[in-house]
Amino acid sequence: MVEPVSLAAAAVALLAPYLKRLAERTADEVADAALPAVKRLYQAVKQRLRPGTEAGRQLERVEQQPGSEAGRQALHTALAVEIARDPGFADELASLVEEAELAGAPRVLASDSGVVAGRDVRQQGTYVAGRDMTIGGPGPDRQ
Repeated sequence: MVEPVSLAAAAVALLAPYLKRLAERTADEVADAALPAVKRLYQAVKQRLRPGTEAGRQLERVEQQPGSEAGRQALHTALAVEIARDPGFADELASLVEEAELAGAPRVLASDSGVVAGRDVRQQGTYVAGRDMTIGGPGPDRQ
């Protein structure tokens, strides 16, 4: 079975830019080729986190404010609980996350030290984020 916290982190990291793109219709966080795959991920999550439930409210919060880190974290927690409860749902999400990543969405790596998401980025350590940069280890200039 897939580890719930890591899978939830990957799903939320993929959903947030998708929801932002829906809200703004302008964003490049998710490649156009990956949008259909991320949409399927979103539909699966939305079907599972029904309106009127606490988990559903967390999804609605991210739908309304996709840039909210607190909203993403709350959704991450709610989704991890659902994943832990249902191995079938976990398998479905794992498949959808993999499909989205293969279609060109940013690859998401999660470990006990945190979540790393990006394209063409090498990151190490805790609390690192960036775009088109290397953090930690030798870079092209420091070999």
